Amino acid sequence: MFEDDLKRAQLQLKAIPSFVDKVQAKAINSATRKALTLAVNGIKSQVNLKSPYIRSKLKVYHQATAQNPVGVLGVESRGVLLDRFDGQQIVTKSKNPSRSKGDPLRGISAGYKSQGTTVKIKPNSGNTFFKGFYIPLKNNNSMGIAVRTGSGQKDYKVLYGPSVSQTFKTVREDIAEETKDLVVTELLNTLESIS
Repeated sequence: MFEDDLKRAQLQLKAIPSFVDKVQAKAINSATRKALTLAVNGIKSQVNLKSPYIRSKLKVYHQATAQNPVGVLGVESRGVLLDRFDGQQIVTKSKNPSRSKGDPLRGISAGYKSQGTTVKIKPNSGNTFFKGFYIPLKNNNSMGIAVRTGSGQKDYKVLYGPSVSQTFKTVREDIAEETKDLVVTELLNTLESIS
């Protein structure tokens, strides 16, 4: 009888490290998902982008396992068209309204012409006006904001704002300590729920 109890105790002791590794991985994965929400909120506080758009660019690239207890949160590295920052086309009445056909593609009515565009890059700032214009983009069915770079028809440059990946670089440092605390809290909560 004593030998059976001893063998059972030995088996339970051998199972403890793998059990702890599994609990640790579960806590890390939970903390990584919560860190993703922290990152979305941090980015949103710095740039005027919608939360679903930011969320679509962030993802968990690696989930923790018992063998590799590391969770990796990353972001797609891609430019963000300036139009995403509440871009608005400003129009004014044409000097000769009867000659002005307007531009249905850009939403300009007859008798009006484009005066420029406004954007709001930071969430707590005002709109910025500049002599930009909307132009259809080649590879998709959307419009971008551009500025002239010369006098030719193709002398323009499509403008981009700060990307989610650029902003994530600073936010990542801002949420690092809170993320570490999340891992510890999740680990303690998981262990408490088991006991």
